[in-house]
Amino acid sequence: LKFVSEEVTFFRELTGGKVRAQGRNVGMMSNGDKYYVSTQISGTEKNDVIQSSEVKWTYNGGTGKLQGLTGKGTSKCKGTPDGGSICVVDGEYQIKK
Repeated sequence: LKFVSEEVTFFRELTGGKVRAQGRNVGMMSNGDKYYVSTQISGTEKNDVIQSSEVKWTYNGGTGKLQGLTGKGTSKCKGTPDGGSICVVDGEYQIKK
């Protein structure tokens, strides 16, 4: 399977440079199968640019070959001067048949 795209919906709260957010993602694979992810995000922002963040994510299933998908992990990110970020991702998943 090849990854094609991911649609992300999240709600963000910004207070005094601290960011908290919750999100739901739906990913699409090349054969039309989908996967579902929920996220919890915390971090810091300055002038609308992420300084650092930690994302806790959980796979909540999928369709087709991804049916039975479970897993979880974290992404720890640091902002870059150009407004991007560099992340270290750690996690695991499994597909139960």
